[in-house]
Amino acid sequence: MKKLTSILTVLLFAVLFSAGARAADGDLFVQVDNGNTDEDEDECSILKVDPDGDLSQFISPTEIEAVTGLDSNSCENTGLAIDMAGNVFFSLDHVSVINFDPFETFNTSSILMATPDGTLSQFVSPAQLLAAIPGAAEVDLENGMAFGPDGALYVNDSESNSILRIPVPLGPITRVVTESDIAALLGPGPNIDLDSGISVDQFGNIYFANDDSNNDRDNVIFKYSSAGGLSILTTQQQIINATGEIAIDLDVGMVLKGILYVMDDGDCDCVLAVIPTNGQVKEFITEDQITDATGEDGADLEGGIAADNRGNLYLGDNEDDQPNIVLVKNAKTSIFVSDTEIENFYSDLGIDFAPEYNGSMAVEGVKEKVAQIPTLSEWGLIAMALALGVIGFVVIRKRAVKA
Repeated sequence: MKKLTSILTVLLFAVLFSAGARAADGDLFVQVDNGNTDEDEDECSILKVDPDGDLSQFISPTEIEAVTGLDSNSCENTGLAIDMAGNVFFSLDHVSVINFDPFETFNTSSILMATPDGTLSQFVSPAQLLAAIPGAAEVDLENGMAFGPDGALYVNDSESNSILRIPVPLGPITRVVTESDIAALLGPGPNIDLDSGISVDQFGNIYFANDDSNNDRDNVIFKYSSAGGLSILTTQQQIINATGEIAIDLDVGMVLKGILYVMDDGDCDCVLAVIPTNGQVKEFITEDQITDATGEDGADLEGGIAADNRGNLYLGDNEDDQPNIVLVKNAKTSIFVSDTEIENFYSDLGIDFAPEYNGSMAVEGVKEKVAQIPTLSEWGLIAMALALGVIGFVVIRKRAVKA
């Protein structure tokens, strides 16, 4: 009997330990880049933060290297998304220097998948991504990665400037939006660079942005629908009017939670709130609000943005290489994970890792969707008409009695 009790106790602890290690709804997953390494030896870690702010390393740099077989695995300007089964998908950049004079690099990307228990595998290889883009010599998946209602993964490639649809489980990779589609919409001489985040709503509409480094006129937010095709949701001038700043930088994340929240890493260093149905935009979280929380001299919103099911937002700020996660709750900011906490965490792991937020983040168990405007059904209208009729009859009757 004692032996059986001991066995059951061991099993219980094993189950509890396993449950604690697994990903769960509400957990925040963050791509953390190693600022200690050189360009040809980049490292990436996937951090897990539970709703109480407790930290754990979900995927280590060593695990990533073992799967890719490469020493250079960067999560700088890369994407992360979580499916409804709790699998974490994230892209990596693999940059090889091919010439130092003049300095030239060769860009490839891959996508890895981690199951809720942390089992890591390669989901899409660089060769598979290249094969999906006719004539492509390089591929560079940027900040955009999101799941659609069809269960497929949507990503952006800044080399071909196209939006790719990747089925899960993996099937034929197709292009949903091409560079020629964008050029036809923007007009002559556009500066096209798809470095932004991506969001997909419950209807399959895709939201993404163009990052015009020349700040001419092409810093716009797009909306794509299978029925209506590609359109400009929000213009550069609308963003300028909302922020009061001319210099715009949309090569950062976005998330859709009723409202489309878009990071602007330009002069405003702010979060924009965009109405997904008509493109109206306003400055939602200012740089001052972010610095009030972090205590830094400024903001550098390079670390992604995520939303939970309680309506909170999480912002990855990397000002002066000081990584902070800012919590936005009821339009007010506070620190969720401080730079000191994250630096001490990686230091305690005993690895040479200087954490920086330069990639993406996502909360498990969250579906992106546009806000629904409640409307009355035909039966609701009939019921309201009847109610108004009864009230009117009572009022008239009372007046008649008084008379």
